[in-house]
Amino acid sequence: MGAETDLARIDATGTAALIRAGTISVAEAVEAAIARVEDVDQRLNAVVVRQFDQARERAASPEGIPAGAFRGV
Repeated sequence: MGAETDLARIDATGTAALIRAGTISVAEAVEAAIARVEDVDQRLNAVVVRQFDQARERAASPEGIPAGAFRGV
């Protein structure tokens, strides 16, 4: 994949499929989501509490990502 904007256009099911296939990592998905929030939230003002560091920590740890169909999303 590549640019965060590409991932921003994919829904949760598609993102989960990319993670399962190994096309992207959980960390890449997290970074894409953070980039999108930083890009649009100034206009939307929708994210009240930003927990970007915690998301990055969980993405880096296999124990931090729960199992299931949406693992890593």
